[in-house]
Amino acid sequence: MDGNAKPSVLMVDDEPLVMRLLGRAVETMGFHPRYASDGYEALEEIDRAPAALVLTDYHMPGMTGVGLVEALVDRGAKTCPVILISGDDDAAMVRAGLRAGVDDFLVKGMAFGTFMGRVRFWTEGPFRALPEHIRIAALETMDRLMPQDLPVQQLRRRRDLLVEWAAMVMADQIAAAPEGFGTQALDRVRFLGVLDRVLGILARTCWLNQLQRVDALVEVVRWLDLPWGDRLLKEEMPRLAELRRRDMAFAHAAATLSVSVT
Repeated sequence: MDGNAKPSVLMVDDEPLVMRLLGRAVETMGFHPRYASDGYEALEEIDRAPAALVLTDYHMPGMTGVGLVEALVDRGAKTCPVILISGDDDAAMVRAGLRAGVDDFLVKGMAFGTFMGRVRFWTEGPFRALPEHIRIAALETMDRLMPQDLPVQQLRRRRDLLVEWAAMVMADQIAAAPEGFGTQALDRVRFLGVLDRVLGILARTCWLNQLQRVDALVEVVRWLDLPWGDRLLKEEMPRLAELRRRDMAFAHAAATLSVSVT
């Protein structure tokens, strides 16, 4: 590796929007973000070049995040910490991860300050893997105090954090829009279409399918403090249900949302 090259963080997730958000965060910390859409692609990436940290989703087609860690351990290729990120909050998943060699756990929708703090801990702190005695103690404590089906309280997600994630995506969309965007009703309809889809994707990946989307839409608009935000809320938001059903501009904007991380 070039001595001047940035250390890399490998993100493994089958949802590009989530990878894009995490990639943006690690890039601001001085890391080079790398991406893999499943466990097999992640193994190829690690064979190609080591990483300072691996962040992997739990639920992925073909190979779970726990399966990825097991494969790395079997191949002697687990040379850096691995953080498992999931919308799940059940104890069985944490147990399986600890046994496989996962070093830390985060829930999708966590505050970015929390996320960045954990990345710093594992890349700048003294640990390059969870010490074995801590792993064993954690498993013993869970077995003693926590039934298999009891949710892990530390992994509880909060809806307002998901709104923060959505606001960051939409801030990027607005930054890329032409000057004067939002002054026309058509622009605002298109904005709502994209935001509606962003919230749908994030709610699904965070297992918040019952998210009150209308309330969340309003919160994101307020968060962004758009110059035309009040007009959008007064003129377009009351027609949201109709726009979802019938408006082609709304549907097209949602369908063409770009979430590529390449």
